[in-house]
Amino acid sequence: MISIRYYLLFFVFCIPVETFMNACGGGDWDSESTYYNLYDQLLIGDKTLSPFLLTYSNSFFGEQYGDKITTGDENIAAWKKFGSDDKQLSAYSDDQWNDLIYKVLPAALIQYNPTTKKAKATIEYLNYAKTLEPYATAQGYEWEGHRGEKPDAATYQKLVAEGIKGYKKAGYKELQLRYGYQLVRLAHYYGENEQALSFFDKYVAAVGLEDILYYYALEQKAGALTNLGRNAEASYWFSRVFHHSTTDKKKSAYLSVKLQNEHDWEGALAYCKKDSDKAALYAMRGYNAFNDEMAEVANIIAVDPNSRYAELLAIRYLNKVERAIQTPVWYYGQEGNDTSFMNPSPALLNELAKAENVAAGLLTQRTLKRKAFWQVYSAQLAFLRRDIPKVNALLDQVKTTDAGLLKQIGRTRFNAFLADLKTLGSAEEQKIHDYLKAHTEDKDYIYEVVGHLYKMNGQDAKAFRVHNTIPDLYANPNSKIVNDLIRAYENKEPFIFVTDAKDISTPKEILAALYDLKGTYYWRLANYKEALAWFKKVPDDYEAVHYQYNYDSGTAQYVKTQYLSLDFNGYSNISRLLFSNRINMRFDLPAKTVFSDTVVLDKAFAFIPAKMNKKKLVEVLLQLEALAKEKTETGARANYLLGNYYQNIGAVGYYRNLPFYETTNYWQSDLYASWTKNTTPEAVKERYNYTYFGYTRMIVDNSARTLQYFKKAVAYSANTDFRARATFMIASCERDAYFGTDYKTWYNMIRERDNKLFHYFDVLNDEYSQTKFYKEALSKCKYFDYYTRGEI
Repeated sequence: MISIRYYLLFFVFCIPVETFMNACGGGDWDSESTYYNLYDQLLIGDKTLSPFLLTYSNSFFGEQYGDKITTGDENIAAWKKFGSDDKQLSAYSDDQWNDLIYKVLPAALIQYNPTTKKAKATIEYLNYAKTLEPYATAQGYEWEGHRGEKPDAATYQKLVAEGIKGYKKAGYKELQLRYGYQLVRLAHYYGENEQALSFFDKYVAAVGLEDILYYYALEQKAGALTNLGRNAEASYWFSRVFHHSTTDKKKSAYLSVKLQNEHDWEGALAYCKKDSDKAALYAMRGYNAFNDEMAEVANIIAVDPNSRYAELLAIRYLNKVERAIQTPVWYYGQEGNDTSFMNPSPALLNELAKAENVAAGLLTQRTLKRKAFWQVYSAQLAFLRRDIPKVNALLDQVKTTDAGLLKQIGRTRFNAFLADLKTLGSAEEQKIHDYLKAHTEDKDYIYEVVGHLYKMNGQDAKAFRVHNTIPDLYANPNSKIVNDLIRAYENKEPFIFVTDAKDISTPKEILAALYDLKGTYYWRLANYKEALAWFKKVPDDYEAVHYQYNYDSGTAQYVKTQYLSLDFNGYSNISRLLFSNRINMRFDLPAKTVFSDTVVLDKAFAFIPAKMNKKKLVEVLLQLEALAKEKTETGARANYLLGNYYQNIGAVGYYRNLPFYETTNYWQSDLYASWTKNTTPEAVKERYNYTYFGYTRMIVDNSARTLQYFKKAVAYSANTDFRARATFMIASCERDAYFGTDYKTWYNMIRERDNKLFHYFDVLNDEYSQTKFYKEALSKCKYFDYYTRGEI
């Protein structure tokens, strides 16, 4: 949480906390997408300060994905101004100046064929500057930050002499200043720091011209002072560079400051002769991540109410608050605590009130130039504190023609209206809908709040559709939501706010999907009579749709597709092998290869077709349940088939994907590991709203039921070989339960022999070793073979 610190004891700029290094790569994750920014940071008056707005993605704001917020190249601008009265130089375009200054090698300068006096002097200077460049340019990777090789002593003295000679014959103050800059930089990087200071006084300050190159040279002087351990003085001069230059030099000046304790800070402040100098120092301190911006805003406006830095730090503070309470609900994850969304803590409310007092004090200043900015800013603070009357009162006072501020006024007014709503009727829905037609910047946030309002009003169908598609219910066909969706679609109620209207094309198809989901809900709970009632409402040709990403087109869509290896389309094409079993499971092989048991083909079970839809499946299950009550051979086999069925749709079953509409039977521990969780059948996390519903699973644990059916199969049958087969399946249940309790391997099984955790492997050894099935199991199941020989 944000904390107020009005006094800074240790002020370390050596490695700024705000700087984020991403040199070695870290994927495409962008922290800027993990909160809702409802206030435009770029409303600051001085756009050269944009890089210092809040960001956690890169070193500076605006550098995400290589983008930069710039105000042009100030060095080229200075050259163009210098050459504006020269016939030859004034004809150069921006690109020509760029090539001349940054790209052309010294040997190629002759191609410019200078004819005028100023052009000749310019080319002569550039030849000298480019000769020095290898000694000043950083080498290697960005994060290494070392310079090129130093010249030897003789070369250094020669270069100094050439620079002084050029300075004396330059003929123009602007060029003298540039020669002076080169001399100061050369001495600084060579390690002659005292000489660098001397060069600054003799060849820079003495020129009496404070244009951009003066501050380039001043940065080098400050660097030399840092090398000499004069941190307070160096920091003061860096603050002057920060204040007077534009984007790039502002960054390097900030990164170069070293104020290691309060003594250094007080010393730097003592050097300040102007209020603007003090304001720049306060700004640099406030920019550092561990300091508090609003405390520095108070310091800045005490010396300069119109300082551009007050706006910068104030917006940074507001952006931090937004991150604290406007993090999207989905970002917290399934187990996260999302109660802070739009719900500031008491401590944060107290901080916001203090921030409002700082802004209110500034608004009383008669000399305030950007009053409208501070009124809009204060209104946004009041919005974050949920003082809606104050929001509107402040915005009513604003008088401005600034397009950016006018747009922000509209955003803040609307979001205040939204925050004040307790219910959503048709009038409110229409107003929000109309607003979104013209304003899309806050759509995700608006949908978040709308979904919450629907949920609080018990409008579960609308709350769900704000953030979810119908297929998001596949993992959890929650009856509360499905019931409300069915009611709403049967009554043809309008859904104004939906996350994706194209997931299922028509209301008729949506209802078919919902009837299927309702039936599936009861199917998972083994309530087959209720399931059948709902499946009877589903058309026989129904197919579920699935989310699919097209890597060729780069688009996502919902499509009807058959399940890859299982031939299951979400509703139909369920194989009767669902009632078979296997000795050795291979999930990646076709079912007909995996399943070897043929009990399902007995004449008594001729009512089980080769392929079924869900309706037919529950009809079969109802018939099997009726037969399973008979204490006969047929009853034994019916119990056996039911045991196979429940195991096959369980966490380690070949058809474990069927209840979840999953396209393959690949392993997903959070979806299938039901035996490790004590969850209710339709647990729905009480979130701010039903955001990303698909991440909440409806888990049903059928392990006890599976075991019961296999035990009845043994109890009801007189056939020894069949009893052996059913006993082996009981042992399989034991094995699955053992592996499911923790991460274990089959080598651990032998250690549990004395604990009788694998009792039914022993039963097979003791009672069924002469059966045909026993020999088959030994040859196909390594677990059983090694266990029998005591080798695991």
